[in-house]
Amino acid sequence: METVAVSEVGSSAVVRGFIRIKEDQIEFLQKTYKQAMAEIAEAPKSKMSNPDTTRGDSAEKAAHAHEQIKEAEESIQLLKNLPKGPFNRIGMGCIFTLQCGKKRETYLMIPKGGGCSAIIRGRKITCMSVKAPVAEAVLDKKAGDKVKIQEKVYKITKVQ
Repeated sequence: METVAVSEVGSSAVVRGFIRIKEDQIEFLQKTYKQAMAEIAEAPKSKMSNPDTTRGDSAEKAAHAHEQIKEAEESIQLLKNLPKGPFNRIGMGCIFTLQCGKKRETYLMIPKGGGCSAIIRGRKITCMSVKAPVAEAVLDKKAGDKVKIQEKVYKITKVQ
């Protein structure tokens, strides 16, 4: 989980925080990609030290990093294009909090690729894909509404 320093916890600030996380992820993945490509170039060309294994492992690592870079870049574009609040009902780009008993969880609704979390101003916020089962249960609900998710009743305590 990443920690991001922002001065507020509005949806725009949270989105900027997640964009920074994705940018950091891209920077790390680019280094991984370059390292893997260097390993491929430096792998021995003779059969004395299993060059095919080294080259194959490095090629796989490079391909995986390249794919993750593309996904992170796409996530950034999706985050940049989210609707801006304020929101009265849960929808794309809104931050909302669910409570079940004493447990509270805060989410940012995004179009795709949820699951990443960040601590923003001391608050854990998790990205949730609009296609997630929980998202389907809360979509278009408002603060004060109750929803049943996996046999538990949750109260929507905040929508912003």
